[in-house]
Amino acid sequence: MIRFVYILLFIVSAGASATGIILATRLRKRYGPGIFAPLLYFQVFIYTFGFYGIWGQVAIDLFLGQSVSQELLQRLHDIA
Repeated sequence: MIRFVYILLFIVSAGASATGIILATRLRKRYGPGIFAPLLYFQVFIYTFGFYGIWGQVAIDLFLGQSVSQELLQRLHDIA
């Protein structure tokens, strides 16, 4: 059940990120690259590091949670 929730939340967050980037791209094409180019770059970097920060922890738990010791798992969480 929890795996289904993780997958559902990942799909929702990926969809929200894609929608934001597509909207910023359309605004940049429509009104010119004045303020919308930095907005697009900001969104891309924020979404990238946000996904890494949040979903990296989940991926470590899902893929390595069963096969490594708790001490190593804690070290990986501290690094990621």
